[in-house]
Amino acid sequence: MSPVNLTEPPEEERGPEAVSYNSQYRELVSLVNYQREKLSSQQVDLIKYDAEIGFWENKGREQERQVELLQQQISSTDNQLRISTEQVQTLNYVEEESEIA
Repeated sequence: MSPVNLTEPPEEERGPEAVSYNSQYRELVSLVNYQREKLSSQQVDLIKYDAEIGFWENKGREQERQVELLQQQISSTDNQLRISTEQVQTLNYVEEESEIA
């Protein structure tokens, strides 16, 4: 948005009332321009915040994937431990049986 341009009223309108009107008009134009600048600044901030939200959402997804991979590895390791434990028990049983015989 471009600032509002202030044009001077014609000379015949510059009486005491015109000066007051001109002053109020300038204040109004100044206020409108300030509000436009403020809105532009807020829009820039919103764009930054949107980018930051996107970053953290992606980071959260990455962490979820890492947690899933860790859970899979833990599950696989647990299964290997269970199988190894069963094999050790079987070998102990076979060893005990061969000592008895």
